[in-house]
Amino acid sequence: MAKLVGMNRKRAGYALAAVKEFINQTQADNLPTAIGDLIGDLLHFCDQEGLDFERLLRKGRGYHAKETASRCKKCKRIYDGDDLDCTDDLCVECEAKRLAQKRITKGIEL
Repeated sequence: MAKLVGMNRKRAGYALAAVKEFINQTQADNLPTAIGDLIGDLLHFCDQEGLDFERLLRKGRGYHAKETASRCKKCKRIYDGDDLDCTDDLCVECEAKRLAQKRITKGIEL
């Protein structure tokens, strides 16, 4: 289980409040069942309102990706924080520049 901090912890709290209310309304047995049932009901709601659920799901996944991505502390670009080539909160490009500069200052040529 990921440890959420800051705004993402608040976002998870918003979702939990919605699921708890859904459980109160439907008497769902447990959290996974409630979430699955809520998603199914959201599909029905989108059908009723003429909304494209798949498009909204992609949009939600995009929000999640942006909200959980890491930002390079040097250039401020968003990068995948799980990238094994990234250290010290730097993107791959800034890390490569840092290593090249380090080699130059040590007198190492490539």
